[in-house]
This record gives sequence, structure tokens and C-alpha cells, in this order.
Amino acid sequence: METLHQSMLVVHILSGAAALIGGALAMTARKGGGTHRIAGRVFFFGMLGVSFTAVPMTLIHPSTFLLLIAGFSLYQVLNGERALRNKAQRPQWKDWTITGLGAISGVAMLTTGNVVLMVFGGIAAVNVTVDLRTYVSVLRGRRVPGNTWLRKHIGHMMGGYIAASTAFLVQNASGLGPWWLVWLAPTFIGVPLLVMWTRRFTRRPPAVTAQNG
Repeated sequence: METLHQSMLVVHILSGAAALIGGALAMTARKGGGTHRIAGRVFFFGMLGVSFTAVPMTLIHPSTFLLLIAGFSLYQVLNGERALRNKAQRPQWKDWTITGLGAISGVAMLTTGNVVLMVFGGIAAVNVTVDLRTYVSVLRGRRVPGNTWLRKHIGHMMGGYIAASTAFLVQNASGLGPWWLVWLAPTFIGVPLLVMWTRRFTRRPPAVTAQNG
């Protein structure tokens, strides 16, 4: 079992490095350009590798923090990727499954009593609420902002990057200062960037009636 854990750890570290580098390149590249798309794919698949290796690792060496961060991260990047595939936001079984994952990880985080996990749990709760409100509006044929998918893509991919950065700092930089400051630093930095980019790239959206796309 220890050999399996070490093997998973190697894949986990390599995937995490790919995600952090790919995410940084995607954020700094011209949005929608070739570099952004390629770096975004590297980030996405890196995050999948991180999340899926975390599960067997926590079964061998239990870590509630790692497991819940992995679930939260997986919800974020799957939702962000799904937004590109389902721009009309008409929910299908994939969307309900992803939102369910977000709800489960969010509730679990909120019940831990850990400050950092509770912050992420609160974020997940807000995200899930927005998901459900959007899906209900679409199913009822209500008009939704035409850039809803873009807001979702930016918000969730950034959320995944913040989670990955937090996990990295928890494992490698906890001794650099007060634990809560080190752990929440990616959130303190990432949220203002998220707000700025969302405003810049989704300004003055047209209202459209939701339809398949």
C-alpha cells in the first residue's frame, strides 16, 4: 500500500505542478487565444489528476483537508469546463451531477470547524445556489444574461486555481507566517482578480432566452 501511495504522490505532485503552471499561463495569456486554450487544457487535466489521485492517497493516509479540497477543486474545474460546452446553461445530467458534488463538498467543509475549509464551503454554497437558480430559470424559459456561461467559466476556473494554490501552500509553506494567513493568501489575492476579470470580460451582456447550444 505504501508503494501505491508513493506512486500516487508522484502523479499528484506532477499534476499539481502542471495545473499551477498551466493556470498561471491561462490567466496571463490573451483570453480566447491559442495560448489561453492550450494552457487552460493543461490546467484542467492537471486538476483532474490532482483530484483523482487525492482519493486513493487519503484512503491510505487519511487527510480530511486533502480529500475535501480535492472534491471542491473537482467541482470547480468541472463546472468551469462544462460552461464552455453548455453556453445556454440548459441543465443535463452532467450539470446536476457536478452541482451535487459541489453541494456535498460544501456541506462537508462547513461542518469541519476548520476556518479555511469553512471559507471554501461558503464559496461552494454560493456557487451551488447560483447553479440551481440559473438552471431553474432556464428550465422555466426565463431570460438570462447572455454571458452567464462566461461568468461561470471565469469564476469556477479561478476557484479551482485558488484551491490548488491553497493546497500547495498548506503542504509547503505553512511555516512562513501565521497559518491562517498563509492558507487564505490565495483567496485574498485571487478574489479581487476574479472580480476584476469578470467585470472586464463580461461587461454589458445582452439578455437572451435560454436555449440549447
